[in-house]
Amino acid sequence: HRDLAWHTARIAEMSVASTVLPDATDRRHAAWLVARGDDILEDLSRLDTTLHDAGLPRLIIHGDYGLHNLVVRRLDQATPVDFELARLEWRLSDLASCLSKMRYAAGGYDFEGMRWFMSAYRAIYPIAAEEWRWFPDVLRHYRLMAAVQYWNSYFETSGPTRKLLSARDALEQADWGRDHPREIAELNAS
Repeated sequence: HRDLAWHTARIAEMSVASTVLPDATDRRHAAWLVARGDDILEDLSRLDTTLHDAGLPRLIIHGDYGLHNLVVRRLDQATPVDFELARLEWRLSDLASCLSKMRYAAGGYDFEGMRWFMSAYRAIYPIAAEEWRWFPDVLRHYRLMAAVQYWNSYFETSGPTRKLLSARDALEQADWGRDHPREIAELNAS
């Protein structure tokens, strides 16, 4: 389980290791992450407490939910596959995983696709406004953890640079979620 203590320890270790990377491009990307390290930890700590106290519904989630892990045999039937990351978690975490992947190549979000997905999801499993109001915080928490995990993966596998870029992208998504509450609120609108 990668809890707050794990993320804290990894940021401390990676901050040191990032200063001696042999590749200048990797060192530059890692330095950007190091500069954000304290803010990441501060936000993760705050969000961890806030979301724990919110009493959000927890259930067994897929862990990597999204269109890439659905087998569609008929238009009215999709079967999820690939359960290696399944765990007990806030159900909004699966939606954070799925919706954060619904982007165009240029980085913008596919709001039309998100609305269609959420409409189908809510038809089976409605989300009360009281629960949905926490989604921006869950999204931020999820993407901040992803940033640390991508950064960690870079060191565990000795690259490639794209893992550092994925860490940066996860941080930018976390910031986007914080800065666009209206767009997020509209995703759960009837």
